[in-house]
Parts: sequence; C-alpha cells; structure tokens
Amino acid sequence: LTYAQKAPTVSIALTTGTNPGCAGQNYTFTASPTTGGLTPTYVWKVNGTTQVGVTTATFTKVLANSDQVSCILTSSSPCASPATATSNTITITHTLITADISIAEITASPSCNGQKAVFQATTVNSGTGPLYQWVLNGTNLGTPGSGTLNVPVVKNDLIKCIFIATDPCVINPTDTSNIITVDTKPSDTPSVSVKITKGKNPGCIDSLIEFTANPIRSGINPEVAWMINGFVVSTGTVFTSTSLLTGDIVQARLRPTDGNCYLPDTTFASPDTMKRSITLDPPIIHLIGNMIIVDRTGKFIWFGPGGQLTGSGGTYHPTAVGPYYAVADNNGCWSIPSNVLTITLLDISTLDLDGLKVYPNPSNGYLTLDWGGKLATINVEIYNQVGQHVMHDDMKNGTLKNINMTKLANGTYYLVVKDDKGNSGTIKVALSR
Repeated sequence: LTYAQKAPTVSIALTTGTNPGCAGQNYTFTASPTTGGLTPTYVWKVNGTTQVGVTTATFTKVLANSDQVSCILTSSSPCASPATATSNTITITHTLITADISIAEITASPSCNGQKAVFQATTVNSGTGPLYQWVLNGTNLGTPGSGTLNVPVVKNDLIKCIFIATDPCVINPTDTSNIITVDTKPSDTPSVSVKITKGKNPGCIDSLIEFTANPIRSGINPEVAWMINGFVVSTGTVFTSTSLLTGDIVQARLRPTDGNCYLPDTTFASPDTMKRSITLDPPIIHLIGNMIIVDRTGKFIWFGPGGQLTGSGGTYHPTAVGPYYAVADNNGCWSIPSNVLTITLLDISTLDLDGLKVYPNPSNGYLTLDWGGKLATINVEIYNQVGQHVMHDDMKNGTLKNINMTKLANGTYYLVVKDDKGNSGTIKVALSR
C-alpha cells in the first residue's frame, strides 16, 4: 500500500485579546493545521525564542509592544512530507493614547456669591473608567469621582480638575485642566422681623391679632408669605387673624424677587407660638376700708389715674385720687374692664398693722387679733368678697381679740380695723373648714 505524500501547513490566529490593543492584557493564539495527523505537536515562538513547555495548539501570554508570535507544526501524519511547517507571524501592536482634560462653567455667569455653580470636565483620549479630582483654591474636594462639580462659590475662587487614568491604554496617568477664576456678584444678606401691631399674645380666643413684617436688605417688592404651622396661608407685609389657637406657630417667610444676589435667597422671621385663652367675665370691685378689692379670686390687672398699675392680686391700695378699675387676666386674655371706682379722698391716717398678728389665717372660723401685749381699742367691720358687710366686733383696752366667724361661709373676707384715733387698716382673711 502506497500513501500519497503531502506537505503540512499551519496558520495561527488571535482568539482572545485585541490587536491593536492596550498593554497588560492576555493574548491567546490558536493554531489551525492541515495534514497534521492525529497527534501533532507545536513549538511556539516569541521573537524567535521558543516558549518552553508549550506544545499544544493554543498559546497564552502577556506580550509587549512589537512582539512577534509564530508557531512550528510537527505533523504525526504518515503522508506528511516534510514533517514540519511554519505558521504566519502576528505582530503585537499596543495602542498608546495621551489623555487631555479641560473644564468649563456651564451655569449662567456671573453667578452670585455663595450660590452654587456647575463645572463640567471634558476629556480626550481618556480611555475607560477615568476619575476626576476637583480642586478648589488648592484644596481637593472629596475623593476622585465624577466629571461634574456643583459647589457654592464666591468671587475669585480658583477651580481646576485633575484627570486620573484607569485604562492601561492611556500613556499619561494624570492630566491637569485649565484653571477657572470665578467671577461672581456680591450677595446681600436679607432678613425679616415681625411685630404684633394689633392685639397681643398671649391673648383671647377669637380676638383679632395683626402681625406686620419688616423686610431688611431684600430689594424691591420682596415676597412675604405668612405660614401657620409650616403651611402658607397668606402673602403681604401684614397678616391678621381671629382664628388662631393655642400652639399655632405663626412665621413670616421672605424671598427677594428683584433678581439681584441674595444669600440666602429665602429667610424666615422668628416664629410666634400662640397662646389663646377664653375671655372671663369682668370683675366687680369694691372699696372696703382703705383697700379696693375684687369680688372673686384669680389674677387681675389694675388701672389707676396714671394708667396700668403694678401687682396682679385681688386687692389694691389706692395712693392717688382718681378713677380705678381692674380686668380679669386669664393667661394674657383680659376681660372687659370692671366697674370704675373714683377715689376722691385718701386716708390721711392709716393704722399701722405691722405690730398686729392675725392667726390662724386661713382660719377654721376662730380668728385671733394679737397686739403683742399693747393695749388697743378697736372697731372691726367684716366684709365678704363681694363687698357686703357681714359682721361687726370691737375691743376696748385689750391686747387680744378673739373673733368667732363660724357662722360665715367659707371664702375670702376683709377685716377693716379702726382704732379710737380714727386710724384704719384692712386685713384679708381666708375662711376654710
């Protein structure tokens, strides 16, 4: 049996990797023979140097730029003549690119001091996955990341960006952009204050209260909005309401509208927390001895010939002739005024009560007036809270006077004590049993 002789051939191809491509990648080559027989062997060469230990039809290696790869086939076929064949040669080419970066401000210019400006980096030959380090006035802003920067700026800030390569095809690892000098307009600082111009707080439920806003450094025709508990309910510099409740928070919001620069562009006045209470009935006042008294317990505001007086109790000792009245005060909510008492004559002789002890007070019905051993002749007139005369008692040349008030109802009483010289004084006593 005679076999026909045939010369073997072999060709190689790049099956993994790219050529031209970036440095550092793995290249895989595969040999394709003809007349190779059942068990051909291969010798792989790089730049003519045999790659020891590689005899299969595939070859993988990281190669340098301009490396040349070829293969020699040794056929196992009995028909092969000659037994060997040399493949084509593949030359490796590395693609090396030089990156370049530039930046531009993409918001309207000039912007206002303190407002944000947007800067965008543009790169050429940056490869895949580049990073960007933004720099403000020589200081890095955070860590390398996006090619867009959105940051508050002021006049003469210096902005630049450093490109950082992550692709091995990029020959330069970094590149620095141009520098942008920020040109902004100065910003004014607006503010707003609020005064209560009608009514008061604390005040009465359903009573009118008026707030007036005073915009400051906010240009022409700023917008003033009024908010209750965070929700806008009205606009304008004046806000009135009769429906506010305890706990409601009233606040003015100011926004300039003339297009000039403001920082911040929205500001708020200090909030007012409302305290509203029911209106009490007006009190009734009486003159008992040398004291004006109120017909009930509570807190009261007193008014006299010179206007509002100090003190908030249920009694007042007038010190000047003229009209007096009181209002009931319920946590800042005033009643309408009481009746008016006009004092035309003041006591010119007031009994000195400093040496008099009155006990127990509150009393269970038995009350002791003790002059501490000094003889006294006195007359005692007792009035109830509404000014009615309810009891009389007296003492001649004594130092201790016991008064039985057990027939009187619990409550507040006033003892008008007069001595035999015409001096008088008023004592408040509580009866409780």
